[in-house]
Amino acid sequence: MKGRTGIDEPDGTCLFFFLFVLSMFFLVMAAPVSGQEPDWCYTVGREYISGIDLSPDGSRVIAGTTMGKAILFDGAGCLLWKGDIPGRLTVKLSPDNSYFIIASQESLEKNKGAVRCYDLNGAQLWREVTGWVTDIDFSTDMEELVVGTRIGDVMVLDSMGNLKGVYNDFPKTYVVNGVGISGDGSRIAYSLCESKPALEVVTVSNGRRRISSRVENSNLIDQIKISGDGKFIAATSGEGSISELSLFNENGKKIWTKSLPRICDLTITEDGSLILVASDDSCLRVFASSGDSLWNFSRTGGITALSVNLDNGLIASGSGDGNLDVLNLSGDVMWSFSLERFPKSRISSVSISGDGESVIAVLNDKEIIYYSLVPLKTPEMEKEDVPASLNKTVVIEASEETNPRETPVYAGNVGLEWWNPINISDRPNIVNILFPSFSPSI
Repeated sequence: MKGRTGIDEPDGTCLFFFLFVLSMFFLVMAAPVSGQEPDWCYTVGREYISGIDLSPDGSRVIAGTTMGKAILFDGAGCLLWKGDIPGRLTVKLSPDNSYFIIASQESLEKNKGAVRCYDLNGAQLWREVTGWVTDIDFSTDMEELVVGTRIGDVMVLDSMGNLKGVYNDFPKTYVVNGVGISGDGSRIAYSLCESKPALEVVTVSNGRRRISSRVENSNLIDQIKISGDGKFIAATSGEGSISELSLFNENGKKIWTKSLPRICDLTITEDGSLILVASDDSCLRVFASSGDSLWNFSRTGGITALSVNLDNGLIASGSGDGNLDVLNLSGDVMWSFSLERFPKSRISSVSISGDGESVIAVLNDKEIIYYSLVPLKTPEMEKEDVPASLNKTVVIEASEETNPRETPVYAGNVGLEWWNPINISDRPNIVNILFPSFSPSI
């Protein structure tokens, strides 16, 4: 059509279509807030990701799907092995990065399922037929693992696949709804789908039950996490939009209970000092073992997944609107990435490596996202304009002998590259540096 100038102008419908296509293109592309692109991404086919894990050094990623595909990648995203195993899969990599465990749900009606162990070449090392696996948990060194089944058996296996013990409430054959094992393997806890829900706590020695306690709960317990020494047991229960978070001691005595919006994920630190919950009311909540609320972190899409690395003081969280955040134990954001897909961007799982240098997320149950946690300037540091010749004072949180806690900064006595986090590893005694605002009043 001709415009007012008499020159041919694009038809309005064509222009609208062009803008629509352009907007859809940007919607489906990832857009990290920090500007850092993912190292790599991988999307499964028509199935969904049911389990994922990251090795301690970030060099291996294992994923399992709802239709029995197991996939092993290296840290660069190269496919190392792919296998077919019947059923819905849960996966776990060993701490020494030498093998991985896969638990399967094969047939609910026939109670078929198994736990299998493979080396990193995909060769099967052992297989234990357990029946339909409802839940599984591992000790810190993976020398022991506990498996719950749909007929009420709670089985403890060692890393070689040997059956160390079977615990149940015979003649009850209720479905095991949740299981947990302490980091040192000395204590397990489980719950059954029964009319009077309870938490069963078992202290074991050489696979034998030594002490057992049962504490009834008002609602069905669905998640169980145990501290490294087994002295604290965190559990969630409830239905609908409200959940209960409870902390028990090693004997099963309830220490405290809190009513919270529906809890999506739960974790407890190895030392039992922190209990973290992800809720769909947009909050990550952190509690002390005393029950005191320490801090909250919010995302509008709700916090949907958690992973904690206590050794490096890091917490990874994923949200229902595609935000992947890495925080320190005080709740400060260290890294933040935003992933956008059309029509939704829900992070269903996250895992941070043991060395604290990489993190993975599962987006929309279909896509694996891998990030290296490259040291970056925080947004506050980016805003600071630090003239090289300006003589100001910064606070050094960990000082060296030659650097008192308050040190004048100017080009003659300190290289400004000190304050670049990328090089901070070169000075292991410097933990953190707080920049002044450099306003005229300083």
